[in-house]
Amino acid sequence: MLRAALIGVGIALIGLIIPVVHVITGPLGPLAGGFIAAQAIDPPDEGKAIGVGILMGVFMGLVALPFTLGTWLIFDVPAVVLYIPVVILAYVALLGTVGALLGAMRAKASAGR
Repeated sequence: MLRAALIGVGIALIGLIIPVVHVITGPLGPLAGGFIAAQAIDPPDEGKAIGVGILMGVFMGLVALPFTLGTWLIFDVPAVVLYIPVVILAYVALLGTVGALLGAMRAKASAGR
């Protein structure tokens, strides 16, 4: 499950850094990452898919945390910017979970279960 979540986060980050198309692939990256990550779960299971989506959110929130803290400490910005990692965590966890559930259901259907 941990490996699948890391795969999903990697796909989401790749979608975020591709120039020009990142406007579309960035916001939808967690959905695609969760979908592909669920294919790495063996056997495909909806319960594990939910865990993958939540782990994706936690990992992405942890990636955003040092950047947010650095910005808050170096520049004179309000403390409300410290909520950015929490918002990213919730967004990625939600879309990652939806994508992982869809991917797990598709993997189950293709396996004939």
